[in-house]
Amino acid sequence: MSEPSPVRRSSDYTVEEKQALVGPGLTVNGHPAVVSGYQHEFATVTRKDDGMSAEFAWGTIERARSVGADLTT
Repeated sequence: MSEPSPVRRSSDYTVEEKQALVGPGLTVNGHPAVVSGYQHEFATVTRKDDGMSAEFAWGTIERARSVGADLTT
């Protein structure tokens, strides 16, 4: 029997977990960004400088926040 994957699917995150991940504090391509969209299956990350946005899996947002990583598009 194989081990379950440690990676969580976006659909596995509760609304409360997603709400805890939204807000400022991440960067995209080195530019400050804001995470939104807790009511959706994927997070929307919007750069503050030019409004460019992209969707990311909630697991990606969680990992980026935990290690302070810069998201890239």
